[in-house]
Amino acid sequence: MKNDQLTTETRKGVTATLSSKKIKWGGIIAIVVIFLLFFHISPDKLLIFPKESPSFSNTFFFQSDIDKLIERYNNAKFLERIEISQDPFFKKLGEKGLIVRQ
Repeated sequence: MKNDQLTTETRKGVTATLSSKKIKWGGIIAIVVIFLLFFHISPDKLLIFPKESPSFSNTFFFQSDIDKLIERYNNAKFLERIEISQDPFFKKLGEKGLIVRQ
């Protein structure tokens, strides 16, 4: 009978430990997701800067993404250029010196 009680108590302890580990990992994942909502990250340039508003848009960007944006801007007509230049991400890249207008 004693062995059965120890086994049951051990199972409860293991279950509690597993659930607390799940809660810890869930908390870590939630913090990472929240962080990703508020920052742009460039692994190429080792650069992190805040977003204008929380979103997953352009969370991770690379030099190729900047090149595509510049190409899109250069090929755009006048009104499209104005629209692109009003984009908060485009403005932030200009502030950081990653895009330079000539």
